[in-house]
Amino acid sequence: MLQTQTPDDIYVLEAGAARAELQKDPELIEQAWRRIIEKNPSYANSYNMLGYLELNRGNYDLAIEYMQKYAFLSPDLANPHDSLGEVYLAIGRYEEAEAEFQTSVKMQPDFYHSLINLGKVYLARGQLKRGVEILEALRGQVAGSDLEMRVDREIISTYLRAGLL
Repeated sequence: MLQTQTPDDIYVLEAGAARAELQKDPELIEQAWRRIIEKNPSYANSYNMLGYLELNRGNYDLAIEYMQKYAFLSPDLANPHDSLGEVYLAIGRYEEAEAEFQTSVKMQPDFYHSLINLGKVYLARGQLKRGVEILEALRGQVAGSDLEMRVDREIISTYLRAGLL
């Protein structure tokens, strides 16, 4: 009903993008997020979503471009730096990834995604002690909280991917 009454409303468009995500059709997803940008070029989350879409497609330069726009449009948020760092990490640009994760953690010290990703950077660079220290410190910070199981799961898979037991 809202689609017919207010088809250009950003939240209606975002709900359409969420429906496209459920269908797992990259073309529909891209169209939905691009439509949002057409209506509001400053809608930051669109660039984040398109950035991850392009990362998953292997279009790294375009993914970086989208994530940089996301960071530009959301200067007070930690997540854009984490997202950009994830692209850099995926393509082995570890120094740039580290810088983005550090920026994210400075902005939001409890942003566990960035702390885990920072640990991943150090493990990937062979700085095992430093990576393990960050990840284990994070485990201590979330112990007993609702996040504990989710963080443990991510840390364990990070260790396994790095060949650590």
